[in-house]
Amino acid sequence: MDKPLSIIVPAYNVESTLDDCLSSIVSQSFADWELWLVDDGSTDRTTVLCDHWAAKDKRISVLHQSNKGLSGARNSGLEHAQGLYVTFVDADDKLAPDTLIRLMEQLTGHPDYDILEYSFQKTWQDGKHEDFMLPDKVYTSVTDYWLDGQAYLHTYACNKMFRTSLFADIRFPVGVLFEDVLTLSLLLEKATTIATTSCGLYHYFQNPKGITQTADVNLWRMLLNNHLPMLRRLLAEPTINDKHRQQLSTYYMHLLNTQMIVAGYTGEDPVLPHYKVSFGGCITPQSKVKFFLLKAIGLKNLCRLYRLFLKCTGT
Repeated sequence: MDKPLSIIVPAYNVESTLDDCLSSIVSQSFADWELWLVDDGSTDRTTVLCDHWAAKDKRISVLHQSNKGLSGARNSGLEHAQGLYVTFVDADDKLAPDTLIRLMEQLTGHPDYDILEYSFQKTWQDGKHEDFMLPDKVYTSVTDYWLDGQAYLHTYACNKMFRTSLFADIRFPVGVLFEDVLTLSLLLEKATTIATTSCGLYHYFQNPKGITQTADVNLWRMLLNNHLPMLRRLLAEPTINDKHRQQLSTYYMHLLNTQMIVAGYTGEDPVLPHYKVSFGGCITPQSKVKFFLLKAIGLKNLCRLYRLFLKCTGT
């Protein structure tokens, strides 16, 4: 490995944000990195800007390719990454100052870390923002990380540092949306130590035209399907304890919402596996109501009831 860190930035028609994104990276106090800037078939000035940045900073290399989507662009970067660790930055986002040095200090001091997840801030178009500060915690169990750490709520690829070797035989699925969920699940099968940290900050700018803002029922179906491998893995976990069972119930009820949307709008039978939910894992009033309905009439009938509700209300 030539560098401690590889940074992969997919870029597709981001002429209005690319400069700010790359400026936040090149101005980092930690400078020993390589950056693979993947121009994913852009049709605006992104192509020109990519070449401009590569010309003025020798640490930046550009890959020009026909449009393959976000997963395809990340995969192209992974094919060239030579760093011991790799991280992803979307071209409409930024890194807070000194983020990389604080993260690399932790990775250097803890060479057993396979994945280091750091805090992030979501900013909406109106300027409002919300901070998601993660605790300083180390997990040697995927079950603990996913359930106790509620990792399923922040499966993003972009606020994490990965040991590059984890990607030896793993790539992001091309043509699949909400791909981070599925990819992270695969990476966690190979990771032995995962850590979260309050150090550093990833600035995520909410795109009103983004996937999660415009998701139709097909996208909700894809999101649910991408969660199923991890859910089935947890359901089959032989050593799961009482605390995990309650946390698994919270996760299950979280996925139940998505299942009801898919089944309610399509009439399809639910694909969510059966699980005897613990009432203690129902942490919202809505989930408590769904708990009693689930217990009384079962998953299939609950989805049918929701479909009837949608028809009656015209939604």
